[in-house]
Amino acid sequence: MQEISKGANVSLTALSEDAGAVVVSLGWTSATGAGDADVSVLLLDDNGKIRSENDFYFYNNPAAADGSVQLLGKTPTSNGDEDRISVDLTAVPQDVTRIVVAPASTGAPASGIWTTCG
Repeated sequence: MQEISKGANVSLTALSEDAGAVVVSLGWTSATGAGDADVSVLLLDDNGKIRSENDFYFYNNPAAADGSVQLLGKTPTSNGDEDRISVDLTAVPQDVTRIVVAPASTGAPASGIWTTCG
């Protein structure tokens, strides 16, 4: 498992030469315990753009028809809450060159957002 700080990038081949699938965990805390964080996933092409609305996943569109991305939902943890995202790299279309996981704090400022990938 590798922790990723805000704005950082990680090459999945750095995690494993045979990374066929990964689970990305996005955690957050709030000083007051209020608020929430939403996570979105975008599949981007060489131009840094989604190819269509089908490449944008969020709470109301949680899974790709091809099985490449699935938002697994929120889980309480000892440090706050965590969203988990499953990415099947073998199902990601070949013209997708970047996968972006984008958190957004809602309701109250998050005092910490962290991501782990493994």
